[in-house]
Amino acid sequence: MPAKPSPQFEESASPLRRRTPVQARARRTVEKILAAAAEILAESGLPGLNTNAIAARAEVNVATLYSYFPDKIAILQELSARFEDIRGRYFADRIEALATAPDWRLLTQEIILRLAQFRAEVAGGVALRRALQAVPELGEIDDSSTRRSAGYLADAMCLRNPRLSRDRAYVVALVTSETVSRLLDLAFRDRTCDKELLDETITICQAYMAPYCDVLQPGRP
Repeated sequence: MPAKPSPQFEESASPLRRRTPVQARARRTVEKILAAAAEILAESGLPGLNTNAIAARAEVNVATLYSYFPDKIAILQELSARFEDIRGRYFADRIEALATAPDWRLLTQEIILRLAQFRAEVAGGVALRRALQAVPELGEIDDSSTRRSAGYLADAMCLRNPRLSRDRAYVVALVTSETVSRLLDLAFRDRTCDKELLDETITICQAYMAPYCDVLQPGRP
């Protein structure tokens, strides 16, 4: 059976694409290629991923695949960028509540648990995170995603704690974002989530953020 386009990924062209499809049929072909790659990653990991296998799973000619993507790195880059975009948009929307949340610890727990869910729910999500660490060409995607998240978190922290400088807030937010990301990678080292490690990730994050977030808001008793 050909791979079906994953509904979890929204179209977003990779800078490594050879060309961007215009017609609906061509766009469906690209989505089938990406969905096939995600399925193979989920089943076999990075070692099992190659352009021949992707084309066969997507039921397209290898030449057709190469007309859009020069190699599997370009496919990985697009899948990784889409995955990070899903996580990033969720985080940006949800972290705003930190500024006024009565229980900021409950909010951070909710966010970390949801970020962990993304890795389990998105086809090939765990393998994509491993690829981000293993493939040098993908490193910038991971770094950019972490820094964007840190910026959103820093803004929310400054609103919650007006005495906190933006520079200091960004350092704290960057350490928090990087720590959570790496610990979640560790929690999924065996593909399924290690609940104990996930709980410790939440505990560490909350303990580190406490001095900056345990503040009374103006007008709050």
